[in-house]
Amino acid sequence: MNFKTFISNIKSIFTKDITADPFTFYNYYSQSGGPRNPYKDNATIYSVINAIADNIGQAELAFFDWNTNKEIYPEELMNLFKKPNPCMTLDLFLEAIIMYLMLFNEVIIVKTLSVGNLAGTTKLPAELWVFNPKKFSVINDDPKNPIWQYNGQNFTKEEIIHIHKWNPTKSEGYNRPFSPIDPMKKELDIDYQGLAFNEMFFRNGGKPSYIMSTDKPLSDAARKQLRADWEANYKGVSKAGKLAIFDNGLKFEETGTTHADMQYIEQRDKTKETILGIWRVPKVILSMTSDIHYATFQGQMKAFWLYTLQPCLKRVASELNLQLINPYNPQIELRFKYDNVSAFAEDLKDKISIAKDLKDLGFPLNEINDKLNLGFNPQPWGDEWWMPMGVIPASQYNDYMSFGNDVPENNNDKKQHKIILGKSASEKYDMKVANLFIQKHRNFELMFQPKIKGFFFNMRSKILELIAKGEFNPDSYFWNGDKEKITRIMQPLLKQIITAGVDFGNLLIPSGKGINKGIEEDINNAAIQRSIAMKGIVDTVEKQIKKKVAEMIVEGSTVSDMVAPIRQIFNVASSRALMIARTESTGALNNGTYLYWQGLNIYGKKWLSYFDESTRESHKEIHGQIRSMNEPFSNGLMYPGDNTGVRSSETAKEVINCRCTLSPVTINPNLGE
Repeated sequence: MNFKTFISNIKSIFTKDITADPFTFYNYYSQSGGPRNPYKDNATIYSVINAIADNIGQAELAFFDWNTNKEIYPEELMNLFKKPNPCMTLDLFLEAIIMYLMLFNEVIIVKTLSVGNLAGTTKLPAELWVFNPKKFSVINDDPKNPIWQYNGQNFTKEEIIHIHKWNPTKSEGYNRPFSPIDPMKKELDIDYQGLAFNEMFFRNGGKPSYIMSTDKPLSDAARKQLRADWEANYKGVSKAGKLAIFDNGLKFEETGTTHADMQYIEQRDKTKETILGIWRVPKVILSMTSDIHYATFQGQMKAFWLYTLQPCLKRVASELNLQLINPYNPQIELRFKYDNVSAFAEDLKDKISIAKDLKDLGFPLNEINDKLNLGFNPQPWGDEWWMPMGVIPASQYNDYMSFGNDVPENNNDKKQHKIILGKSASEKYDMKVANLFIQKHRNFELMFQPKIKGFFFNMRSKILELIAKGEFNPDSYFWNGDKEKITRIMQPLLKQIITAGVDFGNLLIPSGKGINKGIEEDINNAAIQRSIAMKGIVDTVEKQIKKKVAEMIVEGSTVSDMVAPIRQIFNVASSRALMIARTESTGALNNGTYLYWQGLNIYGKKWLSYFDESTRESHKEIHGQIRSMNEPFSNGLMYPGDNTGVRSSETAKEVINCRCTLSPVTINPNLGE
């Protein structure tokens, strides 16, 4: 079959499908005396399905970059979904998908091959056609490679997108669901036949409204005359209330509504509630509440979106991504946006109020946006944490206020007071500098660590998902995407820490210059350089995974065998988050201080080690070492945590887990004080 013939056949099939009854149900209903087509014959089902389909239009189909989480506009995909086929717009296409999915728990979308498909230049089809799934059968019942058939024409799984719910009652073969109509067949039959009886009731065919009787025999002519006279004189609204006179022993008896008639009405209400329950549609959608008010309406509409429409759209998006978008470009993800959904409009005010509170607590704007689903585009500066830098622990207040004085103001701790008095003025000053640095450092360390852990967690989830789909290849995986992501995530925080280091340098040597344009540019450059250097943690994971996968290939391991070792690699990487946070916080803080002092007319800097059980021996040895501003210390670093230039593995060891800092040296000590 050539390309033109294939396209022509698809259009012909689709045209026949939509001109026939598109929602026809088979077998049960026509045989049982119930409705052959519940969608057309049952007003409640019709209303429910249309309410779902009509409201779906408020959601907006969009495409996002998998790595950056930003909305993108891929031209080929946009054009395909703008008009999926010559007979449908995007709105009608989605409406058909949702209606079939609601009625049958499944929908069939046929992909027509493009010229690019045949030439092997693209995996994106030319058109997408929606079909009634009940008209398709799986002829080989193979769960992995099903062959679909419609009206004698076969389709492979590559030509079909099958969106469906799981059927737990089918344990073998290809899993196809049953319709949500099936569990209420009997109720629909009772409702349908009751409605038919009710129709006859009002046509006076089901039961007479009154009876006239006599003990005397009546001829056929007398009966007909009696009926004609009664209807001529007393039947109809205009003759209501007229006096009726009987002779010849005639008696009149009116028949009332029986208890069984009342039960019919109750049964119809129960059937309606069953239908609403199966599709999780609130009564307010069908105006079935008498005491409805605005708050109730909004609450039910929100529940309708949260528990009915959003899960349905999520299923559609997930399957379109798996069966259509991923083969075309795995870096693109189709999602539905709910910014214009009226049911969620009332939440916006509450969300904005919560967002303000979170911002005041210091949370980054992008994180607030993601957490509250505000729908705004991520901002390049929105990953930065905010904190009032003037706030210090109350226990440190006296030390802060007496900073630079020879004698401390806090004399409550006699042991500490004795130690300080036993040191020289410069030693006491250096100890205060080190203590204040640790206070600042600890805050940033606590901010840094969860970002690193979160990054590793997301990266692991993405790779494990690819493994589960059988699509992970360490040689073709987009490692550079993760490297760019770690740079983007960490750069704002590194800039914040470097800026805090500048403030710390100004605290030690107040110059009145503050952060001017020149130093701000240096801060930005330093943050960029340090964030780029953080790509190294992705390099480490990449090397470990590639090595492990290569070993497993040699051992003949299966794809599923990869999960545990790769999970372990990420667990180890995540356990290093505190070490990375401590190392980077130290380097960024000291980097800022060093940048600030370079712009001042001072001689140099002094290395201050923070002494506890974790302090490395080499740092104990250079404690108090003095160098001019542009001269490295004896360990090769310009400042504690320095990651600039080419360093050997020995000098790199001087940086990891370091908590040392600098003290300013205003004049050359060789010239005397």
